Amino acid sequence: MLVIIMPHFLNNAILQFFCFHRRFISLVNIQFNLIYSVTGKRPDGFPKLIRFDDIENYLSDLCISIFITMISNFQTKQETIDKAVGFFDEGYACSQSVLLAFAGQFKLDDTTAKLISSTFGGGMGRLREKCGALTGSFMVLGLACGNTDPKDMDTKLAAYDKVQEVNRKFKAINGTTICAELLAEHASEEEVIQRLHHKLICRKVIADATGIVYELLENH
Repeated sequence: MLVIIMPHFLNNAILQFFCFHRRFISLVNIQFNLIYSVTGKRPDGFPKLIRFDDIENYLSDLCISIFITMISNFQTKQETIDKAVGFFDEGYACSQSVLLAFAGQFKLDDTTAKLISSTFGGGMGRLREKCGALTGSFMVLGLACGNTDPKDMDTKLAAYDKVQEVNRKFKAINGTTICAELLAEHASEEEVIQRLHHKLICRKVIADATGIVYELLENH
């Protein structure tokens, strides 16, 4: 027997999908039956010989197709981490790598993701300030939890809480969230000049930040 273990948020999504599926089909059938009982005519655009069972079958297939698409976009924590590190190995900045790993989940096109996060690498434009892996993860949180209404303070502050949670967990793992301090701890100046720090520390913090954000989104 094949057993598939999925995060609880996905299990909830599956349950909600099937509940929606049944409600949607029932509602459509009620509407069509009501029109037919009152007018004695089929709704415009439907042939005389169409059966309501055919409508239900069509809608069922449509809902299942939507559901399969949703499942196909799902990626595990390790797959997401591997994607982020893979992007970094290709030459993308740490900030770009983390955002790109999640972009598809939020229908954010790659070009926009690459551009908007491009200047945050190296501790924000190589200022060696806040680690780019973290700023990239903060962008992911904005996509997932951010506010669009300027007066929606509840959503805004809730998103800030998540940013602070990611920041705390990252610092607990690595001792600091500052790029310069991470480099000083794990690489010499000469190694940084030779860009060896990418393998010595950057790949690790990208994996850390990506994993932390993934778990936070999964649990919330």
